[in-house]
Amino acid sequence: MSEEFDYGNDLKIDLNTLHLDNQTHAERFAKWGKLWAKAGRKMRRAEEKVKTIRSEWVLELKMNFKEYGFSKEPTGPQSEAFYRTQDNYKDAKKEQIELQSDRDDYFIAKEAFKHRKESLRDEGMLYHDEYWSLTQLEPDASAKLRRDDHEKELEGGSDRIPK
Repeated sequence: MSEEFDYGNDLKIDLNTLHLDNQTHAERFAKWGKLWAKAGRKMRRAEEKVKTIRSEWVLELKMNFKEYGFSKEPTGPQSEAFYRTQDNYKDAKKEQIELQSDRDDYFIAKEAFKHRKESLRDEGMLYHDEYWSLTQLEPDASAKLRRDDHEKELEGGSDRIPK
């Protein structure tokens, strides 16, 4: 996996700067989408490399089967066993699997940005509705905010509750 895979900072949402996070979200999403597409291209090239190496070994065995200890042309399973044991095939297959893993990781990152978009929308709606979860409240602050303590003010409407 490349060093560019650290997407934690790009996913963070700063509740104090929602407007900036909203403005840069599409750019961040595109960045990770492009990395996912690039990983897909690398993976497809690796798949083709594996297929080419396999074909070359099958052809080599078919043309020179006696040199490899066969008395007649090998069967399909024999050919498969032959090319799968060749070092360059094993190396190419390993590279293909690693690139598939990278592509999967980029796909997960790309999908995480879809969830980030939903979170930005939800946080914006909460802000619009004037809801903030204030984790810095003093321990007894919640008692001061209880609506039951403001029954008289509520009679005239919620606008009269002290803020």
